[in-house]
Order: sequence, then structure tokens, then C-alpha cells
Amino acid sequence: MAFAELHRLSDPTRIAGPAAIVAILLGVAYCQAHGALSGTHTPVAVSLWWSATGLLPLIAGVGLTLRRAAWLRANPVRAAALLSVGYAAAVAGGEVAYAHALLSTQAWASALFRALPLSAAAAALATIALRLWPVAPVPESAPPLQVPNEVALVRSAGNYLSVEVGGREMLIRLTLREAARRLTTQYSGR
Repeated sequence: MAFAELHRLSDPTRIAGPAAIVAILLGVAYCQAHGALSGTHTPVAVSLWWSATGLLPLIAGVGLTLRRAAWLRANPVRAAALLSVGYAAAVAGGEVAYAHALLSTQAWASALFRALPLSAAAAALATIALRLWPVAPVPESAPPLQVPNEVALVRSAGNYLSVEVGGREMLIRLTLREAARRLTTQYSGR
């Protein structure tokens, strides 16, 4: 899926779980390859621990960035500052967790100092990407649903509704949750 197509997802954070697993597995593969090339043997469990502690906090930060994309897009200067500190804290947290030094102030300060320049660059890139990310227009108010009287069956089909009307099946680009919300809103005022 191309970066430009991500805006079509109703919730881009749905890719965070699979992306986290792939990133951790790539981190494990990197550790194992580095150990093989340098002549040292690193157990897979150690590689997994290093990869998870180093990457999961950063992946969580990216997921949070995607969830708060609208606010970050509207406040680019605050976004860059907040993301710089957040990404640096995530990277530093992974580093001190890997070093088993979560309670060491010196370890935190040192890790934050090392992580801040790269985190600032990543935050600047994320802020630019959020500003350039195409946003699908959101209608002011959705038109009321026209529900025929002869509906036989309504089923969810992912991002569509499968509706059987008069022996025919129709697909409507609408989730079951959104249809229920719109019907509740439409008929609650009557």
C-alpha cells in the first residue's frame, strides 16, 4: 500500500499492530545478522528483547501521532515540539529498559540527550508528512438514510453493508456502526 493511499483507510492506526510485529521481527533479524557477521552469537531471546524494548515505544508514539493527526496538522509548531520530546522519550525509554536502568536518572538524561537530535528530525518529517497527507473531505452533515420498507436482511461486509431488498443484494459503502449511528440520530428526534 502506497503512502498516498493510506488516507483512504478509515483509521490509519489499524496498520500499527502488523507494522509493530514486522518492525520487531526485522529488528531481531538485524541483531542475528549483526551477530553472525561479527562472529558473536546472540540468542534469539536477547535479540527479541532488544528489538521490542527499542522499537515498541517508538511504534506506540507513531500510532499516537496518527490518532492525533488532525490536531497535529492544525498546530505544526506545537506538533514538532511535542513529537520531538515524545519520540525522544520513547527511544530513551526503550534504551534504559534494555539496559535495566529504569530508575537511573543519569541513564535517562544520557539516553534523552542522545535521542533528541534524531527525534527532532523525525518529528520535523512527521509534521511535514502530516501537513502534506491528503485529507478526505468530511461532509458537514450526512444525508439521512433512505431505508426501504421491504428490506429483508442487512449484513456487515467490512466497510460495506450488504442489504437484501426485493430478492436483490446491494452493497452500500457504509459501515454497520455508522449506519446505526445515523439511524439513531435520524429517528431519535421524532
